[in-house]
Amino acid sequence: MGAMPAISIVIPTFNHESFVREAMDSTLDSGLGQVEVLVCDDASTDGTREEIREWARQHEGEFSRFLFVEHDRNTGTAATLNELIAQSRGDIIHVLASDDFFLPGGLLAKTEGMVANPGWAGAFCDGKAVALDGSVLQESLMAVSSIDPARLGPENIAEELLYHWGEPGNLLSFRSWAFKGRGGEFEYDSTVFCEDLDFAWWAMSRQALGYIPAICYAYRCRSWPQTSSRSPVRERRDIAHVLAKYAPAFPLQLADCMHNLAFEHFYRAANDLELADAHMRRFKAELASYSGQPASFISYARNHEDVVLWRALGHVEHGFYVDVGPDDPKEDSATKAFYDRGWHGINVQPVAQRYDRLREERLRDVNLAMVAGAANGEALGLGVPAIPGRTSAHQVRAHGLVRTRVPVRTLASICDDHSMGQIHFLRIGVGGAESEVIDGMDFGRWRPWVVVIEAALSEAGPETREEWEPIILNHGYQFTHFDGLNRYYVAEEHAELQAALRTQPNVRDDFVSAREAEAAAVAQEADQWAKACAARATGAEARAINAEARTQDAEAREQDAAARAQDAEARAQHAEARAQHAEARARDAAAQIVAVTRSISWRVTAPLRWLKRSGAVTAERRSSD
Repeated sequence: MGAMPAISIVIPTFNHESFVREAMDSTLDSGLGQVEVLVCDDASTDGTREEIREWARQHEGEFSRFLFVEHDRNTGTAATLNELIAQSRGDIIHVLASDDFFLPGGLLAKTEGMVANPGWAGAFCDGKAVALDGSVLQESLMAVSSIDPARLGPENIAEELLYHWGEPGNLLSFRSWAFKGRGGEFEYDSTVFCEDLDFAWWAMSRQALGYIPAICYAYRCRSWPQTSSRSPVRERRDIAHVLAKYAPAFPLQLADCMHNLAFEHFYRAANDLELADAHMRRFKAELASYSGQPASFISYARNHEDVVLWRALGHVEHGFYVDVGPDDPKEDSATKAFYDRGWHGINVQPVAQRYDRLREERLRDVNLAMVAGAANGEALGLGVPAIPGRTSAHQVRAHGLVRTRVPVRTLASICDDHSMGQIHFLRIGVGGAESEVIDGMDFGRWRPWVVVIEAALSEAGPETREEWEPIILNHGYQFTHFDGLNRYYVAEEHAELQAALRTQPNVRDDFVSAREAEAAAVAQEADQWAKACAARATGAEARAINAEARTQDAEAREQDAAARAQDAEARAQHAEARAQHAEARARDAAAQIVAVTRSISWRVTAPLRWLKRSGAVTAERRSSD
């Protein structure tokens, strides 16, 4: 890539004395050379300003320009951004919140993405969610919303962000020409909180918003999933305002969806839940059509537990689960089908290899490499390396055990740290240690709607419920179903779910097993491959026929050219013959003239010709006088 354009980094700050240094540190050593840094403190009441001044003194000379603006009163993020952007000098402007920070290489990746796409007015990337101490809470913010990066091109980006993501992150990059302060037309609306959403839809309405496929920054939050600290009424009204403002710029179908979502937010803010639900149903109907989810339910669970759970809980949108002891993110998984339909949750798995697979494939989930036990502490972990699926006694003898030290946390404390507040189902399958997991759960504070517990060490083994079932029942749960391996319990406040859980999976559930789905996919792939081969053969035959036709056409053109050449040669010969004939006639005429002038009669009559010419001249002169 050639020379980089001028870069500006704008950082609005407010009461972030603990984080602002890390944010500004991340702008250095970017691989972009010296960049321009503009910081505006929006009337902080803590030590943020002193931290900024001290940092600027320590790093003087490490940037092309440093500008520090201090407000006496708080004006808000939108007004602060407008002010900083108007004073910036860079061609590309990166925005960084004062409690976030760029990851190594992130600033360079964002800049290179902008440089490679000069038509973008702005672009967004992916980021990690980090806690106040910097520890990673979520590896990918985009993955949480089931966004499909393949659909973030100019043709589909508006639909993808509307249906699967409220706004494209809180870290954007811009081109200076987009802003009024730099000669463009966009200006942040200081009357709305959701300034990033405002810019994103403005840019998409002009097909000028891009996506940079990289995790470039760290987004700071207290916990994950995050709960907004803003006024929910104000935030909903602002989202409704932005969606309604830009809807007319889009095709009719998408505009209708934007209006439905805008009305849902508006009526919910006004506490008119009936109208809000009506508009949300319309929006979800369009979402189902857009996402194209398969009509049949694919069951991945070993004993089709997911089919039974989906029958009872399928009406819940984007629900939450806790799975203690999942062996694999897909094989024999009770949560895979839910994850594919927009759910997410917590997976507790202490075996390193299984945890790694969960972390790689379940980006929306919170994956924890620990043991759920009766008390917090540490335990000796025994595992079998690199064996997919469930581990049998034969596998243990064949491969040996790996000893590790793993943390132990109570399930109650795990839920305190990571749960969204509503657990729709809890599954426990830990090979005989279920009572310890249950002892560490606070069923008074956390009330999963449905609890599914493995009640046998193996499919043919005896039940092991004597130690833990009384605890479940004493906490207001009702036994509902036993499928030969798992026992199902329903919270008494959700007793209406019992009827749906009492029946084994059957044809009325309209499901297929994962193996059947894979076999059908393989068959479909083979059929498509055969059709592709046939199409290629047909294409090859068509190309051969076309080549033959082109050959015949070339031969015809060659014959025509030869005929024209022969005709031209004949015409040339005819012209040459005519020239020779004319030349002979000219020679004959010249010879005749010579013969005449040499004859006796010509010489005898010469005086007479002279007198005749002289008389003619005299007569002409007299007539003129």
